[in-house]
Amino acid sequence: MEELFQKALGIESPWFVKSIEFEAANKRLDIHVDFKRGATFSDGSEGAPCKAYRSVAVMKDSDLLRA
Repeated sequence: MEELFQKALGIESPWFVKSIEFEAANKRLDIHVDFKRGATFSDGSEGAPCKAYRSVAVMKDSDLLRA
């Protein structure tokens, strides 16, 4: 299931879908995205590679599960 969501959302390495939780009663879908340990990222200004040590992100789309 994680691979399906990765493809549907266009998530590419070093990022990956770590887990998916679905609560039908609450119309809630949580998709947990993480990155591979040791991955490097651009610092955004000069493109110098930087290491990240942890990430926390929350994205909410209330329209995703509306019937």
